Amino acid sequence: MKHDIINKRYYSDKGSSKKFHGAASFVLSSRLFILPDGKVTICEQLYWNSHFIIGDVQRTNLKDIWQSQEALYLCNLSRQDIGQHNKCQACTHFEECFRYGNRCWNNITKAYGKKYWDYPDPRCILAPKKTNRLDH
Repeated sequence: MKHDIINKRYYSDKGSSKKFHGAASFVLSSRLFILPDGKVTICEQLYWNSHFIIGDVQRTNLKDIWQSQEALYLCNLSRQDIGQHNKCQACTHFEECFRYGNRCWNNITKAYGKKYWDYPDPRCILAPKKTNRLDH
């Protein structure tokens, strides 16, 4: 039952991430997170996922981390930055979706695994079926 309720909000939203139902993501727009070892990540739920580590406060100040190449890269992903296997490649909403920033990388990596961090958000109608459950 719980799994069915969770699935109802996935695979149904058309258009860009701007139109996704559910909580908005503020990744790289107003916050970042410092892990116990000083590493800085874009989301408290991504922990030490190396793809989302944008700096280290033991080596760099927060202002420079916020404006770092790593942070800018994640803010400005282009079609060339995502895999050819990704349905986002051909989507007409690519620019708006990736710029709006409401894609949940935590749910994406939970749903498909760390290797597929660039897949569509599971809320998107183009998203492939999840290979993992999100309710853990």
